[in-house]
Amino acid sequence: MAGVNALASNLLASFARGWATTLLDLGGVNPALWFALFAIGSIAAEPDEAGDARPAMTARDWLVFAAVLGAAFTPIPLAGAVGVFLGGLWMLLRGTKGSRARRIGVIALALTSMLIWGRALLVLAGGPVLSLDAAFVAWLAGTTAQGNLVYFAGEAQPFVIGFGCSSMDNMTLAVLFWAALTQLLRIPLDRHSVLLCMTAMGANLFVNVLRLAVIAHKQQYYDYWHSGPGGMLFAWAGLAVVAVIVGVGCARLADRRA
Repeated sequence: MAGVNALASNLLASFARGWATTLLDLGGVNPALWFALFAIGSIAAEPDEAGDARPAMTARDWLVFAAVLGAAFTPIPLAGAVGVFLGGLWMLLRGTKGSRARRIGVIALALTSMLIWGRALLVLAGGPVLSLDAAFVAWLAGTTAQGNLVYFAGEAQPFVIGFGCSSMDNMTLAVLFWAALTQLLRIPLDRHSVLLCMTAMGANLFVNVLRLAVIAHKQQYYDYWHSGPGGMLFAWAGLAVVAVIVGVGCARLADRRA
């Protein structure tokens, strides 16, 4: 419930555009977020196993539950995001290794990478991060950059890389999808799993940098590649690349574990 509250702004904006649009753009919510919520529900519904029965609620559990429930019903998306973080952190600390509580906690904390921490990093260290992003785009496009400005190829006019289109912000998608699938498949968080996450993050970063490099060479089609159908194609391409890398990687890690 706290997670849905955190996504309330996206959902309401999507509903305002009509039911057809809401269905087509999945309520204005990234598919990785829906998959993470699905993974949490699936893990919570798993049958009891030896050593993983639901423990009795303690007074501290009820206190955390009340705080998360309060955050879920506070009509502020940030409150919902904080509730997800609090609940996820508590389950991670409270659960034993491999338990449902700890696995759900990992996914919930990964959710906050997209809901809170990715954006917070850009706000607190946005200048250096966006400048690095712009330099990477300019290098790939063969143009020049100044701060968070990237110059169009053969032109003296630049375009701005803002928080919303930063490649760094999009990497949280890879973290979330990785966390959801690894925990759904009971894959432990070891160095192999972390390396898989970093590979998916790098691939997602490259797809977005490639989109911005295309923009640098297609000034006349800026709107198309930035927020139009072209931008949507790159968004789905980034998600597909992450899904393939994480899916294949998880299959290999599951085989190694067996």
